[in-house]
Formats: sequence, structure tokens, C-alpha cells
Amino acid sequence: MKIFPLQNNVNFRGATININAFSDTHGNLELADRGLQTLMKNKEDVFEKEEKGKENFLIVGGDWFISGGKTGYLTDPNKPLMKFQGEMLNKFIGKVKEKYPMTKSIFVPGNHETDGGIEIFSQAMRNIDADVIISNLDFKNSYLMQDAIDEGRVIGEKITVVQDDKDPNKKYPVLNLGVMPTNLEFYLNDHDGLELVENCRVPQKYVSSNQTQKTRELIKKRIEEFKSENPNGIVVLTCHTGVNLADEIARETDVDLAFDAHEHKDEIRYVNGTPIVALSQNFQKMVNAKIIIDDDGKKEIRIKELRPNEGSIQQGDLGKFYKTLFEKDVTPIYSITSDDLTSLSTDNIRNRNSHLANFVLDSIRDEIKEYDPDVQIFALNASAIRGGFKISKDSPKTSPIEIANCLVGINHKVANVVVNDVSGKELSYMVLDNFLFNRLDTEKNPLMHYSGLKIDKTGLMAAYDRGIVGDELCQYITLTDTNEQIDPNKQYRIANVEKYFIKATNEKIKEFYSSSKPLNINIHDLFKDHFKKHPNIHYTPDIRLY
Repeated sequence: MKIFPLQNNVNFRGATININAFSDTHGNLELADRGLQTLMKNKEDVFEKEEKGKENFLIVGGDWFISGGKTGYLTDPNKPLMKFQGEMLNKFIGKVKEKYPMTKSIFVPGNHETDGGIEIFSQAMRNIDADVIISNLDFKNSYLMQDAIDEGRVIGEKITVVQDDKDPNKKYPVLNLGVMPTNLEFYLNDHDGLELVENCRVPQKYVSSNQTQKTRELIKKRIEEFKSENPNGIVVLTCHTGVNLADEIARETDVDLAFDAHEHKDEIRYVNGTPIVALSQNFQKMVNAKIIIDDDGKKEIRIKELRPNEGSIQQGDLGKFYKTLFEKDVTPIYSITSDDLTSLSTDNIRNRNSHLANFVLDSIRDEIKEYDPDVQIFALNASAIRGGFKISKDSPKTSPIEIANCLVGINHKVANVVVNDVSGKELSYMVLDNFLFNRLDTEKNPLMHYSGLKIDKTGLMAAYDRGIVGDELCQYITLTDTNEQIDPNKQYRIANVEKYFIKATNEKIKEFYSSSKPLNINIHDLFKDHFKKHPNIHYTPDIRLY
């Protein structure tokens, strides 16, 4: 447990604002038990007794949900994944409130909350047992959010008044603000009905200060008004935005504490004296922050990082609830064996060769060829793959839910397969375009993985950096089926998913979409079908990206 106190030391405590926070769990409901147990095993340190002068908050900083419109689970085939995820979130919040009934729960949506579209997003937000805060929401023009707004389930801010423990005339209002991604249009092609004060269709890396100006001005104005009205007031800001928006707001106005989600960083930094706490991802840590105010109004902020016990998964109440929630989906019935591997994991899948990605893409390509035998290559962005697999020895280790959840990073609506006939030169351009994108930010801009290709990435990028483009780049790309270098003038049939073209910002890549042929099949279904046909798979790994 790491503790990060600010320099000031309070003398006589007047009030304590106690916050437990986490974010970016990406639908990993099987890990929720680990997060809850981490809090409860440290409850004496991370919760305050519910008495005058103390207030507990639980903040979830977004991306709890993912691929919310996905259906087809055996337990309830017609039930969208977002409902399963919402039930688990409410169970998590409920278990905290069993011990600390007065805890204020806050949810700040991220980009993945909108994966299933605005209607299902609005429904989900109405059913969360928490205040859903979107401070950069255009409330007048977000018509599909109107029911949630009218019911007070979605709000622009939350003020909680904390009473001094001794002086009844002293009060400490706490203003909680939350900011959704200002580039939501990049993640959600059709956002009609959910309007933010500003929105741009660019990757996170390219969002400029000019494209967040209206958001910053709105937040700054509200904070300044609040501080003017409440000199003893506390401002807590939660940003699911990336690109250091929290830092910029802290530089421009008086924020007491900020939580930074979306970028999956694991750090604490200080900007203009304000601690900016990055919340990591996937229950890798829980954060406790205490804002302690003494009788003279002096503030001290103490921050603790709690690392979960790896062995705590699915042993407590939430683990039991998970197994009930997905009753028919959690029993292992499939086997993946290997002479060389002990697991197929998502480690480094976004920036280098991945045995998991290779396995998934090969499985899907095998099924695609049943519909179009001429397909030589299948490509898929690494961000689609969010779950790995255990390697079996004596008994099945893989369950239907693991297969379903492996690809939750891509919404079912945009996971339909399309094929293109492209020249070797065009293929090398597609490969290079993705490599350049990945190089800008190896964690947030994921690699494209391929079944059917082996690529000398090191050689290709070195050649590009020397000024080599066009036909000469083809020498670094080989067809795995024939072990032949691709020919710049020869045609190759490549399969991809619609999402690749829909999200493309490169005009040349967009052009390929207009000439693509839909196969009317979906990779989620193909991956499940592959296991049904091959319940016992022996996998031999290879290096195809080096």
C-alpha cells in the first residue's frame, strides 16, 4: 500500500471527505470480486465511520461496461451484455452500502458505455444505483437521454454538504464533476441523441487544446462560481478523457483533487498543487483518497493505492453472484492444449506479436474460408481482443463465456466481415498505415494483427524511416500459406471487419470500404462456431510479427 500525503499536516480534524475510486474495468465482471475484496480487507483504512464530519464516496470513473449490445449468452440468449454488467455494478455498490449505508456512489461514463448505442446507454444509466455525472453534457439537445435526465439519474454535478464535527455553523460543500470523452464521435459513429458541449472525430492522441476549449471553459466557470459561493468548498473532478484534460483544468482553476481515467495509466502526478490520480485498469488497483480539513480550514490530502491479492478472485460474494449471473456459461467444456505455452494472454497484444491474437485470427479465418474459400488474409485490430485463455492439460479449461468475452472489444454491430481484393502495394500501404498509427502511442493506438501474413515490422519501419515507400516495402511481408513475398502488382483477398473502415481517418483506407464485399457473417458467431466444431484444439504458436 503506497501512501502519498500532501505537504500540509492538519492539527485538529474538522471534516473528512473519504473517496474510494477505480475505473476502466472493461466488462471484466469475473474480476469484480477481487476489487471488492481489496476494499473490504482494508476497510478500516479506506472507509470512515459514518458519523458527523465524515462522508464516504465511491467513484467509478467509466468503462465498467463494454460491448453493451452483445447478446447470445446461454444463460439468457436475448439479454444484452449491458444488463448483466449493470446488475454486477449494482451488486458491487450494494455490497459497499451493506457495510457503509450512507456512501455516496458516483458513476462517470466513459467511451465504452456507449458501445451498444445511445438508447441502450440511456437505459443502463437509468438503472445504475449511483449518481451518473456528465458535466460536459448538452442537456437541452440530448433527447435520447431525456428520461434519464428527467428522473435525475443523469446530472451535471453533485454537491454534498459535509458538516464540521464540532462547529454546527461550519460546513464543507463538496462539488463532484465528471467529464466524458470530448472525442466521443471517434468511438461512436452515430451519437445522435447524446450531445456533448463539444465533440470531435479524431483519435485521442490528436485531440488538441482547441478541441477541448469549450469543455474546459464550462468546467472552469462552474468551479469558480462554486468556490466564490463556498470558500470552504471542495472540488473533486473525474475525467474519462485522456490527453491530460484533468491537468489542463487543474492549471486553469482551483481543483482540490482529480481522478484521471481512460488512459490506463498507473501514477499520481501533481499539477498546480492538485493531485491527479490515474486509476489504471481492470482492477489492477483501488485508490483511496482522504481530504482532511482541520478546524482552521487547512486541507491535507492522503492517497493510498491498494493492490489486489491475485488469489482473491471469485472467492467472495461477488464471485458467487458472477457464477449465478452467468449460470449456464461458466462451466468449462472446451480444451486448448499446447506443447509450448501455459496460457494465451492479452499481454502486449497492442504493440507486438501475440500468440493470443494469432490463435483468435487463425480460428476466425478458418471459418471465413467456409464462406469464401479465396480469402487469404484476415485482419483484426488488437483492441477487439480483451480476454485470453488457459491452456488445458487433463481437463477442459475454457468456458463459453470466455469465448464470448474474448472479443468484447468490438461491438457486434460493426463486427461483420467484409472482403477486398487489393494489390500487394495497397496491402503494404494498409500495413504501414497501422504501424505508423501504433508508433504514435503504442498503448492506445493498437496494432492490426493478421492471419495469413508474416511481417518483418522492424525491417519495414527501418526502410520507411530511410525514405523507402511503395513497392519496395512488399519485401517485408510474406504470405504464411505459401511462404512467398507479396507481389506489389498481384491481387490478394483480405477480410476485415466493418469497424476498421468506419473508424478510419485515412481517406485512402476509407476508399477500400466502398469497394468491399459483405459476407453477411459476424466474427463473434464465427469464433463460437469454431469451438463448437473443434472442442479440443491443439495450438502451435508462431512468430508472425517481428
